[in-house]
Amino acid sequence: MLFWWTSVALGASLARLQAGPAVDGSAGIGWAGSPEPAAVAGQLSAGVWTGRYDDDFAIGRHWWFGATGRLRARAARVSVAPTLEIRRGVDLLVASVQGFVSGGLVADVAGSEDARALGYTGTVGLMARYRRTRHTSLLVRLEGGVEVVAGEVKPMLAATLGLGFARPFKSPPER
Repeated sequence: MLFWWTSVALGASLARLQAGPAVDGSAGIGWAGSPEPAAVAGQLSAGVWTGRYDDDFAIGRHWWFGATGRLRARAARVSVAPTLEIRRGVDLLVASVQGFVSGGLVADVAGSEDARALGYTGTVGLMARYRRTRHTSLLVRLEGGVEVVAGEVKPMLAATLGLGFARPFKSPPER
């Protein structure tokens, strides 16, 4: 870990302030409440990243701000959660780690006695990325938090695998 942070600090001398769009999506398993079994889970995020970053070597630290939508479906029960999310990440060559927090609304839209009941959710999580090309990556996302729907507080967990795309708004000048 010390090697990682030292390398990023040295790489920051190559980096310059940049920003750009980023989108990612993933699918996996999710769970909320007890004794409810696991369900199919999905996530789609769109936002903007900014930070001191070298796009050629993928070295740097960055912030990400945007909207994330989560979906959880089991049999006829479907839950959706539109949230706002903030991430802090560090990239070193082909690997990236991002911690995040998110908060927003949650609704069981079908299949339960609380269908269409509106509630609140808050999560924290960790995402690891493996950069496949200059702008695309494979990702693993783990998150946990709470949902409050119809006065009931439920713990929430999700583990998903997916794809991401991010690039600078402006291509760097040729060296």
